[in-house]
Amino acid sequence: MEYKSGATILIVDDDKLNRIFLTKLLEKEGYHVVQAHDGYEGFKAAYDLKPDLMLLDVIMPKTDGFNVCKALKREPNTKDIPVIFVTSRADKSDIVSGFQAGAVDFVTKPVFMPELLARVRAHLSIKFYADQLRQKNEELEELNHLLKHLSKKDALMEIWNRGAFDIELEKLHNLSIRYERVYSLIFADIDYFKPYNDYYGHQAGDEVLKEVGRIFRSACRATDFIARYGGEEIVVILPETNADQSVKLGNRIMEMLCEKNILHEKSPLSNRVTLTMGISELDLNNIVSYQEIVKMADIALYEGKNNGRNTIVIYNNKIVFKKQGAG
Repeated sequence: MEYKSGATILIVDDDKLNRIFLTKLLEKEGYHVVQAHDGYEGFKAAYDLKPDLMLLDVIMPKTDGFNVCKALKREPNTKDIPVIFVTSRADKSDIVSGFQAGAVDFVTKPVFMPELLARVRAHLSIKFYADQLRQKNEELEELNHLLKHLSKKDALMEIWNRGAFDIELEKLHNLSIRYERVYSLIFADIDYFKPYNDYYGHQAGDEVLKEVGRIFRSACRATDFIARYGGEEIVVILPETNADQSVKLGNRIMEMLCEKNILHEKSPLSNRVTLTMGISELDLNNIVSYQEIVKMADIALYEGKNNGRNTIVIYNNKIVFKKQGAG
């Protein structure tokens, strides 16, 4: 496949008769032709129009074709335009200079029309394939970026996954230490989720996970990072937020879940689906690793499970019971 009629060709030549002759020849073949009478005008036209191909004279006033071609190849917007020199200069040194300047071909005057047309068609075809390849590569790059993004998402709950959480937490932890900014972590677990799955079925359990995911997304700020840690565990990273402030968010999430009133007949705690949460925070006076922050939140979570569930527990044995109990 090659460029058919409609391709735009820019002719840059200070000789008006040459421009007219080449224009008629090319327009007869169905090409769209634009003219420029010197190097400066030619460069501007190439930059503004981005033609599919240029026919460029070498000897012109103000600046010669070699300089124009070099300037075009330095510009990201014009570097891919194929340039064919059309000139009366046919010395080998001129031909070498033309290719060194970035031209793709060299045609001598007087022009042999079938040769010129053949070279034009050939280089337009090459450009067509190059453009197609570049477009496909861009599409593949965009698709690859999307796939990388999706690979870090939990499709069921529509939040981030464990791998994405680990990367984000390490990054925020280091930044928080560097700029002396506190952050906190919420570990949440759906109470008695296995009995729910066993009684109502995994499809119903998936619907609960989806609903919990929606609640977390609705309650949290845009700057918070919500992830599924595994199974029915959800974790939230809260930048520039201390543990007491995180409790407020935890209460809001638990209240929203309570309002959904999701029946759970097999829960020994309540006849509704509930959550238990553990919270830890970065103490700037006692710096620990981000793995320790995770461990602290996990310890607080299990403390809550061992103390009746449907609670919010801050690490360091500080227990904050949810005021609005579910069920």
